[in-house]
Amino acid sequence: MLYALLEKFGDAESKKKFKEVFNITEIGKMILADGIAKGIEKGIEKGRK
Repeated sequence: MLYALLEKFGDAESKKKFKEVFNITEIGKMILADGIAKGIEKGIEKGRK
């Protein structure tokens, strides 16, 4: 919910600060790890082609 409010009403500096704080939370770390894993999978697929 906080993300949605920030997306709608936040300025660039507020979004930057939110991103910094979010990245150190457990859920932020989980989302980052998922993104990295998906990127690696896509890179491997592309490399095979």
